[in-house]
Amino acid sequence: MNLLDRVSRALLAAGGKENATRALGYAKRFEDYVIRVPVPLGYDAVKNQEDHDQALARALLYESRAHRILGDYDEARRTAALAYIAYPEEASAREWSEALELLGKHQEAIERLRMRLRLPAAVV
Repeated sequence: MNLLDRVSRALLAAGGKENATRALGYAKRFEDYVIRVPVPLGYDAVKNQEDHDQALARALLYESRAHRILGDYDEARRTAALAYIAYPEEASAREWSEALELLGKHQEAIERLRMRLRLPAAVV
């Protein structure tokens, strides 16, 4: 699991469409693995669930970034939204917002960021 995580991230960091295509494949395998592996129960079950949710969100976030690089903005939006649902954090909110921006949904993009950063509506 750690290898799929790191390879996906490294390929996206390297840039380019070829690397994004490869990263997308690894990220999907990462997501499949996280989904298939049961969350350990018992000792520290809450932390285990949180680790699972964070891993799923990272896999979906890598997929979203790869789709964005490849120009598939609607799929980038969809996977970023799923990443945010899996584990709501700034990185997934930002990725979701960027995908919405690329789709021309400017107000919705601002709203996604505002909600995550907990800014009052008057600030935006």
